[in-house]
Amino acid sequence: MERLKTLAILSGVAGIVVMGFGAPVLAKVKQGQSGPAPTQTSGEQGADNSAQNLSRAVLGDAVRLCQLLVEDNRAIIDALQSEGWTHDIDYDVGNAPFYKELSAELYYENVGAAEIWGFMESYPGYDMGYCSFKISEPDFRFSIDSLNEMDGFVGEIQTSGEEVFGAWRQDSDTPMSFVHAYHNSDTFTYQITRINKTN
Repeated sequence: MERLKTLAILSGVAGIVVMGFGAPVLAKVKQGQSGPAPTQTSGEQGADNSAQNLSRAVLGDAVRLCQLLVEDNRAIIDALQSEGWTHDIDYDVGNAPFYKELSAELYYENVGAAEIWGFMESYPGYDMGYCSFKISEPDFRFSIDSLNEMDGFVGEIQTSGEEVFGAWRQDSDTPMSFVHAYHNSDTFTYQITRINKTN
């Protein structure tokens, strides 16, 4: 995987996203178990529920970790370290101190290899953050429709065959946040851009 890019962590800014995913989950998640359904064997039903549970857990991680990153919240470092992510931070990237980067990697059991990459840019009166969470060739299809549970966001989902694409925006003036999520033929990606007025 290409060299890790990095983001400095400046002073934190207030959080904006409250997800319906429940408590944060550890980065390495376990498959769930389920009883039989009338139209499926117990193994088929268990596999379906397991994929759904893993999808929601990993989506929860993507939203939570990327939110910390785009807020420039120092808690992102503790979260990555405690959950086993291999991460890299560089305070001297190009236009420092106005541009910082961070990247991290983790293998999710029964899901695939994940990579986080993001940056924070500072301008007079504004901060802008971006974060992407990507899993190439995941072991199952992600149910990105659960992202409709994001508080304060409006959006839509479109499908094209087995490919699914979603776009949301935060329904407020500041900070402004924009989310894309998609699962195309071979990759799942969640990404968020956040623009915050600082004065």
